[in-house]
Amino acid sequence: MRQPVKLTVEGAPAKEAVLKNHPTKKEMGERKLAAVNTFWIPGADADALIVTELFRLKELYNVTVTSKNADGLVGKYEADEGIAAKKIQWVPVESAVACKVKKAGDLLDEKGAYRADSLSEEAGYCEPSCRELADSAVVQFERYGYARLDKKEEHGLVFIFSC
Repeated sequence: MRQPVKLTVEGAPAKEAVLKNHPTKKEMGERKLAAVNTFWIPGADADALIVTELFRLKELYNVTVTSKNADGLVGKYEADEGIAAKKIQWVPVESAVACKVKKAGDLLDEKGAYRADSLSEEAGYCEPSCRELADSAVVQFERYGYARLDKKEEHGLVFIFSC
């Protein structure tokens, strides 16, 4: 979850979402993710939402935005049935795992000089199942790309972006 923003959904039932491990390959199975009413959603999606807009938390339920402020968004639970509206990725705040993704950039600039900022790092959150990954496991983060688990730290996971 890149640049996470908190979303609180008022009136939402506790629910367990069933998520596909791959959008078209059933043989890759599925996973379950417990949800209450507080989520991290991608910052770009949060920025694009407007008050009164109806959207769907992917494979979970529909929400109408009721307010936006510096602390995040507040929404109202609408229904479980799927709608043809904007679908937004989410991770429950209660079980989210802090993570960092390191990205290697160009080591040298156009003049051949060393770029001190060639290694960047993005902080965010991933699903709790990521805690169970084997060392060096390669995962595909939705709407982000592939990354390899580099290490497990006390306060989260560190991944290396691959593509």
